[in-house]
Amino acid sequence: MAKGEKQRTGLAGEYCAASELLRRGWNVALTFGNTEHTDLLAENAESRRLVSLQVKTKQTSGSWRMSGPAEPSSKGANEWFAFVDLAVDDDISPDIYLLPRDHVAALGKAQQHFAPRNGGKIINVKDIAKYKGAWELLDKPAAQAKARLDDWVLDGCKDRKLRQVLGGPVKSREAIAH
Repeated sequence: MAKGEKQRTGLAGEYCAASELLRRGWNVALTFGNTEHTDLLAENAESRRLVSLQVKTKQTSGSWRMSGPAEPSSKGANEWFAFVDLAVDDDISPDIYLLPRDHVAALGKAQQHFAPRNGGKIINVKDIAKYKGAWELLDKPAAQAKARLDDWVLDGCKDRKLRQVLGGPVKSREAIAH
């Protein structure tokens, strides 16, 4: 990858997500890397709802690669991921997938359980396909977003807090250990 290309790709994704938010009635500020876990801060102009988004962008087919598994959100935080796929046809707008941070964290935990080698750092399009263009999810707090992840994620995520957020049964420590 040429020098600066990774940064330009990331900025392209941030501007793409910001543009779509603006088009949908949100006020948006880019943090330009000055805020941990947040690339965009957005406020719905009508409801005044605030959200923070971490943007991950790819411009080739395949998966998004993260530096490590996503950390769960802080209690009460309205934190989201926007996965931007610039690898679509030039005549088509990029695909954007919107997930609450806790859903991405659960996906990472499940990957660590079933495929420890990747360490929860790879996000595949097929695993988040049901979140494509899911802008309506931003209308409610992230903690209230209904999980759209496949069953294997709930089965593989052993974190009690994340299982509860996803709406799955919260197993006892003994049941999880077996």
